Amino acid sequence: MKKFLIVLSVLVGIVTVAIEVGAVAGVVYAVANHVVVVDPGHGGRDNGVSYGELSEADLTLKIANTLKDELETRGIVVALTREDELGLYDNNVRNKKRSDMKRRHDIIERAQPDLVISIHVNSFPRDKSVRGIQTFYHGESGKIFAEKIQGHLNSTNLTDKKRTAMKGDFFILETAYPSVLIECGFISNPGDYESLSSMEYLKTLSSNIADAIILSLQHKEVNRQIPWWSI
Repeated sequence: MKKFLIVLSVLVGIVTVAIEVGAVAGVVYAVANHVVVVDPGHGGRDNGVSYGELSEADLTLKIANTLKDELETRGIVVALTREDELGLYDNNVRNKKRSDMKRRHDIIERAQPDLVISIHVNSFPRDKSVRGIQTFYHGESGKIFAEKIQGHLNSTNLTDKKRTAMKGDFFILETAYPSVLIECGFISNPGDYESLSSMEYLKTLSSNIADAIILSLQHKEVNRQIPWWSI
């Protein structure tokens, strides 16, 4: 009887961990509460890149909002740096870009997140064949997230262009917290343009980014006893 109770206790523990760490109905859930800052690039006077009827500022806000919904559904606390089409800069300052970026960094500092995800889209009209999703990082703490997010997105059918995470010189990534910038496609490429024009695709993209983020956070939790970015 004692052996039976021990085995039963172990089985209950295994099932509990599986529910917390595993996937339910194809959705990856968080192990515990975490904070993620989602940064929709550009806004206000700064539309970013534009092509056809698409603008980067509009697309990044749509992706950020759907990503926020996905992450909150999985138990993640989310802070957005930009919640509407406006920029974050002060109207009376000369250098609006610097003002905008400072505001974004202030939000990140207040949130003290486990991860910062900056959302962007790309354009390269000189060669419309260039396409695909690309992740960037700045510091070593962001590298493991970038690699895992890129690897997960490569494994999906979102794009047939497989890329590797790259180090990037982006000011938004220069924080004390793990930070990743995702270029969600090239609006100058006909295939990416068609995909990014579809709200259904943006929701699927956001769901897969959320899966990748949570899998990375789980990796961090499992390896908490040692510097996890060195694994």
